[in-house]
Amino acid sequence: MLIQALLIALFAYLGWLATPWFGGEPIGWYTLGRPMIAGTIVGAILGDIRTGMIVGATINAFYIGAITPGGAMAADMNMAGYVGTALAIMAKVEPAVAVAMAVPIGLVGTFGWQAFSTLNVFWVHLADRHADELKLRAFTFDLAGGPQILNFLLRFVPVFLVVYLGAPIAERIAALIPGWLTHILTVVGTMLPAVGFAVLIKMMYRNPVMLAYLAIGFVLVAVGKMPMVGVALLGLGLAGVHSYLSTHPVVQEA
Repeated sequence: MLIQALLIALFAYLGWLATPWFGGEPIGWYTLGRPMIAGTIVGAILGDIRTGMIVGATINAFYIGAITPGGAMAADMNMAGYVGTALAIMAKVEPAVAVAMAVPIGLVGTFGWQAFSTLNVFWVHLADRHADELKLRAFTFDLAGGPQILNFLLRFVPVFLVVYLGAPIAERIAALIPGWLTHILTVVGTMLPAVGFAVLIKMMYRNPVMLAYLAIGFVLVAVGKMPMVGVALLGLGLAGVHSYLSTHPVVQEA
């Protein structure tokens, strides 16, 4: 379990918002940091890719509308994805219960980001001083070296300790949870993704036509059992038509 915990912690570090080494934010935070990708990676490391993808996708549904404007992080989806999926697989709980476990983990993870942002002030002031003194090597370390050492300590170390030491704890907690509480967590976990979609809809909503497209997609999937790829292609076509008509309004001749 030591190697698995080290690998999970390494990917969690590479996928965190403040880590620039693996392509920066586009590949790191916006790819490796997403719970669905995190779940797939954790599942591959723990030898259960299918469960990892299912758990990761379920957690991702809750955070589907989450953004970090200006670096403001309401919830740490990276921590929720990697730690939540790992504990869920090791404890062998249902995906809906995994969401209920991951949400508080994501909230706790924000304290790490706040600590990083606060403690980084030290390196900023040190970089100002070294810039005035024309000490280029020290200035470079203040911008890249020092903050990344702090970043590593605040992300890699906690994830490793929780995953490595939390496996038996997670299994014991899962065994002690009574059936009625598991049912409650399952119901709550099933409802949480709806919150994520509601946030996304609120962000995307511009006019009633958008809700009409949502209703069409929902009916095609839930009632018509149409494959998601087909619905996505249909949505792409409708988006193209909508964009064209928005910029080229049809004028009826008298």
